[in-house]
Amino acid sequence: MDFLTVIGIISGVIIVISVVIFFISGNRNSQNEEQERWLAGERGEELVTAEIESVKHEDDYIFTNVKISFNNSETECDNIIINNFGVFIIEVKNYSGSLSGNENDDEWVERKYFEEKSVKNPIKQVKRQIYILSKLLKNNGLRAWIEGYVILIHNNSPVDSKYIIPFKRAEIDRIIHTQGKNKLTNEQVKKISEIIQSLAAEKKE
Repeated sequence: MDFLTVIGIISGVIIVISVVIFFISGNRNSQNEEQERWLAGERGEELVTAEIESVKHEDDYIFTNVKISFNNSETECDNIIINNFGVFIIEVKNYSGSLSGNENDDEWVERKYFEEKSVKNPIKQVKRQIYILSKLLKNNGLRAWIEGYVILIHNNSPVDSKYIIPFKRAEIDRIIHTQGKNKLTNEQVKKISEIIQSLAAEKKE
């Protein structure tokens, strides 16, 4: 085996090793990014839940991270609040980059430094949650007008929408304690809360 052949083999081995290291490193970075996004989402939800709790009235029911489903459609609600003023869903997103997109887009684009990625449009997400929860309650003999809102932790919404509210304690207090279309009796509040409580208990099991 001559010298050039040996050099060729060594070069080929180095290239293969470099490619393997590159893909392993890429997978690790991808996993780290996913973990960071998950942790950021968790922190955002905890912040909003704490603010909701801070304005809670004695007769408010608050449920967090509740999975709901109807006719094979499933979703998870970050926060559901039930009281005499109505039923409220508050979805939380901790998108830290600049966002672009329209209210009816399936996804938005988040730009951060020199990178961009597609993220869920939370407005469409909360509309779907409203639909599923209303059908679920109706299936249990209960009719309720459900209000759904989105809080972006960094207040960086690309659209002006009635579904987007600023991350402010006073605003959270206003939307869940203002009389609107969704006035409920004490009996209705209790029945709806029992249904949501049963769903929350299922998740813990």
